[in-house]
Amino acid sequence: MATVGTCMALGAGIALAKFGGDWIATGEADVNALAKDMAWVAVGGGTAAAAGRAFGGASTWSQAYTAKPIVRGLSVRVAQPANSTRHAVMHQTTRIKWGESYANMSVNAGFNTMFCGSGNSSIGSYGGAC
Repeated sequence: MATVGTCMALGAGIALAKFGGDWIATGEADVNALAKDMAWVAVGGGTAAAAGRAFGGASTWSQAYTAKPIVRGLSVRVAQPANSTRHAVMHQTTRIKWGESYANMSVNAGFNTMFCGSGNSSIGSYGGAC
């Protein structure tokens, strides 16, 4: 459930670009379509943030909106093992946690499909909601 804020910002940007492109192409501003697109951005983002708080591991609303999709964690690598005359030489690094990152991206793809984020592939498009 990461990148909720980024996805919302991108969704709003795409909605505005679509609005502007349609306005330039047709000469008419379709404010209703813009409002509908922005409403879907708000509903999808709000639901994703709530899910992130409920079971996605976000402890605050701020964390739910600002977490990153690629999860990193600290890792310690032993460069030289210890022996009887010296301590081990260890290096601390940051590594990608692939399982958590894959889970985040999978849930993000699911929310896109549910909340009109993937156009005709979205569930809402079948009911005419998108």
